[in-house]
Amino acid sequence: MEELKLWWKKGWVKNVLFLAILVMLFFTNVGEWIRIQITSVTLSFPENEIIISDTAQDIHQFPLQLKNANGDEFLLRENKGKPLFINFWATWCVPCLAEFSSLEQFKSNFPEVEFMFITAENQAVYDHYLSKTSHDLPFYRQLSRIPSELSHGVIPATFLISAEGKILYQHIGGADWDNEATIEEFRKLLN
Repeated sequence: MEELKLWWKKGWVKNVLFLAILVMLFFTNVGEWIRIQITSVTLSFPENEIIISDTAQDIHQFPLQLKNANGDEFLLRENKGKPLFINFWATWCVPCLAEFSSLEQFKSNFPEVEFMFITAENQAVYDHYLSKTSHDLPFYRQLSRIPSELSHGVIPATFLISAEGKILYQHIGGADWDNEATIEEFRKLLN
């Protein structure tokens, strides 16, 4: 025991241990997992951000090209006639990744809604994320510019679009989506 105490008193041991912890936190999946868990605990419910607008253009008229996880390309307008829940995210965005668990639960309440989780990252980064994620969400890659109505300066950015292509709701930033108030609010918006 005395040898352990003497060994611990050496300054270089503490420095090496501290450096090892920093490397683990910032350069491994353990650090990413810890950051996601801490962020998910701090997420709050999305605030009421209903923005129904009669003057907004139909989102479906824009040629937004997407690629799904199977590699199939299509235009967003092919989903015309269905309500859409669109979430813009990135693999490096901790709040984006932190809200995925609550979004999985939230999604299960709306089988009539087409959920789309869209990233603008390159194919290699997208494929790498898909190969390691355990989230069962419909992930897409953005292949063309998004319409100005869906422009956002921050991610995650989430939009609810009516079957007619009108934006009903938007939320910028991470949120805890799986709560009864938000679910009821979305049910009212969709009716």
